[in-house]
Amino acid sequence: MTIRLEHKEKVYGLLVTSIPTGFVEEKEEQSVFQEVAKDIAFALHGLELEEKHKQAEEALRESEEKYRTLTENVNVGIYRNTPGPKAKFIEVNPALVKMFGYRSRKELLSINVADLYQNPRDREKFNEKMVREGYVRGEELQLKKKDGTPLIASVSAVAAKDEKGRVQYYDGIIEDITERKRAEEEAREVEALRELDRLRSGLLANMSHELRTPLTSIKGFATTLLRPDVSWSEEEQRDFLQAIDQETDRLTRLISDLLDMSRLEAGGLKLEKRNYQVSEILDSVSNRLASLTEHHQLQVIAPVELPPVFVDQMRLGQVLTNLVENAIKFSPEGSQITVEAQLAGDQVIVSVADRGQGIPTELLDKVFDRFYKTESVVTGRKSGTGLGLSICQGIIEAHSGKIWLESKLGEGSKFSFSLPVGKGKEEIAEDSGH
Repeated sequence: MTIRLEHKEKVYGLLVTSIPTGFVEEKEEQSVFQEVAKDIAFALHGLELEEKHKQAEEALRESEEKYRTLTENVNVGIYRNTPGPKAKFIEVNPALVKMFGYRSRKELLSINVADLYQNPRDREKFNEKMVREGYVRGEELQLKKKDGTPLIASVSAVAAKDEKGRVQYYDGIIEDITERKRAEEEAREVEALRELDRLRSGLLANMSHELRTPLTSIKGFATTLLRPDVSWSEEEQRDFLQAIDQETDRLTRLISDLLDMSRLEAGGLKLEKRNYQVSEILDSVSNRLASLTEHHQLQVIAPVELPPVFVDQMRLGQVLTNLVENAIKFSPEGSQITVEAQLAGDQVIVSVADRGQGIPTELLDKVFDRFYKTESVVTGRKSGTGLGLSICQGIIEAHSGKIWLESKLGEGSKFSFSLPVGKGKEEIAEDSGH
């Protein structure tokens, strides 16, 4: 007689029994063998489960061992902590303990996670992001060691939630990137110094030309006037003298720019500030602006109801003159240049706009750099010493204001600067540049 050893639809084998004929003819006697077969199948099922359980335990043990080896030996910090403002570490690896300068794992587990942050607000923002998104990846945080030493870290973490979506704990990895950031900063500083040296070298080469040009003209016109063999008419003499006067002004501006840049770098720019209407400042340079825009259309918009600004009139006039002169260099003759002042909250915004060819987007962040010269889209030449806009920036910042540029190729450029509304009473003040 053959009976299958079956349990829960799985056949483990066959029970084959050899007995005398007729011994199991009755159903009741046959059922005895069937029950025996079931018991055997059940026992085999139990043995199978026990074997699988042993295999699972072994696999789990091996997995835990691998995880422990990994976490104990990696150079990055690994942690698990509770959520909330009073979060505590649940698990940390040796690398994390060493990273933050604690003596033992137990000591690190006893502190509040917030104690590792330099700024409490950064901790709040990090928590808000974790709650909102459930994870962070490569978040750069300003942390601190046990002794207060700053530590810049890159943190990646994920939230573990229960079936109701409530956060149970956070698992994360912390990498100390302090040295990397310091190296990057040093590299940027070195590159900035190299660029500055390159620009200074360019300035020195350019200044020899910029200074020589007006000096050559002055010398040439003066020598011509002094020629004993030629008798010049009064009109010719006046033309020569006007040319000498213009070239002298040009030379004076070049030297003045160099002196102003030197004062700004040394923090020695002195300001004599009073309350002025913007219209007064514009009137003080109106002749100069009219002369500069002889071949352009100058439009001035300065409402008389604007509140006064507390400024150095001469220095603000210098800024306006430089910006208008800059607009002329990059605008075709006959085009319009607009100087406009308007109120924006507690700031007066003054802008100088042209309708030239504009400045490429990639150059917008460079125009205020010292010694940087932009190529004129009108003449195709690089103009000036590259100090004018940098000086403007220094003067405006010394007045607690800001200066910026908006430009689109083919449409023109607009330089704007802000000035705080005046203090309400006149006074003279000396203030050093930034």
